[in-house]
Amino acid sequence: MVSKLELLRDIAKASTEIVASRRLKLADMAIGLRYAIAILEGREGEAAGLCYVDYLDTLFEPPVPELHEISLDRLLLSEHHLWRVAGLAIANAAFQYVLWNEKDAYRRYEVYLGRRESWAKLLDLLRGKTPILVIGNMGPLIRFLNENGLQTIALERSPLMRIRSLPDTSLPFVAVKAQSLVVTGASIPNATLSTVLSTVAHAKPKILIGPTAQLDPELARTFGVDAIASTIVKNISRALDIVKRGGGRHDLTEALSDYIIILSYHK
Repeated sequence: MVSKLELLRDIAKASTEIVASRRLKLADMAIGLRYAIAILEGREGEAAGLCYVDYLDTLFEPPVPELHEISLDRLLLSEHHLWRVAGLAIANAAFQYVLWNEKDAYRRYEVYLGRRESWAKLLDLLRGKTPILVIGNMGPLIRFLNENGLQTIALERSPLMRIRSLPDTSLPFVAVKAQSLVVTGASIPNATLSTVLSTVAHAKPKILIGPTAQLDPELARTFGVDAIASTIVKNISRALDIVKRGGGRHDLTEALSDYIIILSYHK
């Protein structure tokens, strides 16, 4: 497993190469109360990347610097959480540009598109692999899994979001129980993903989930991820408007489309 800094450095390197080779330009960016969005444009059109914002982590931080040029190393490897959020939103936009804008790029993978297909596949991947360790107290996801008879153990970093879940400091104590893992993409800017993956190395499958999980599939595979369950920003202008007005995941639903990409796991 890669270390915390190696993981962020690999994301910065891969996305920087995409930006440079495709001559992508930052068309717009916004950091709202609950999400950040970055929009890149190139010859194949526009693509948007998202990143979850935990405002408690950003209350006393300096603003993101003016981005006259895209310096993903500077952002993703910053000590400031808000800067890493901005960097990951831009990196995700670069990965999404290649995956969905370039002809047939996504067809190299086993892909399930749309909410119904992707959530059905998520259930299929996790059946018989319980308890599922869920990193990030994602209420709708946990209810969906529980209502379909799947046992979950939820850990949450933020005290404000920790309803009916354990603190993330409980990870070493519950890891041994986990048969599978679902981890929020917000663990990337939090610099906790590598720790989670190594602590729960025995669990299969390991699924990276959420709008923040818009990584390049091959890169995610090198981190030890078995599947990505994320979202395409279908209506970019609408998503930008929602983020600017402080909207969260539920509010963004109308502008997004779910997908799952299987990387290295088959039941």
